[in-house]
Amino acid sequence: MGQAAGPALGLAGLVVLVVGTFLPWLDSGRAQRNSYETGGALKRLLGLRGLADAAVSAWPFVALVCAGIVAIFAVGLRRSAASLALLTALATGAVAVAALRVDGNRFIQPVKLGPIVTLVGATAVLVAATLLLISARLLRIPRRSTI
Repeated sequence: MGQAAGPALGLAGLVVLVVGTFLPWLDSGRAQRNSYETGGALKRLLGLRGLADAAVSAWPFVALVCAGIVAIFAVGLRRSAASLALLTALATGAVAVAALRVDGNRFIQPVKLGPIVTLVGATAVLVAATLLLISARLLRIPRRSTI
């Protein structure tokens, strides 16, 4: 059961992370917007360029990357899946933290629910991926010389 706990935590974290991206992130008076709609609004309103534009353009692929992590793990490439999961957790966690630190104005207000749920999922993925990578490193048996 101990070996199944890490992957189970990682899978649950990925699901929670993705669900969080579909929950409200922004309230614009008449409508609450999820992270994808918020990103589109940011691009239109702020005319993002450079790294910010690239990050917002890549955000819609979060769920696809999470599904890819599960598939990579399922075919037995555990360390590769854990490495990609670690990067995904760090990126989505950073976006969620940034969203939680944003102040609103009288026209738009950030909503905490989506970013918090995304951050909880990212934290679970971060823990699971780190544990998997550490255990893979510790359990690796060094090769002995045949001399």
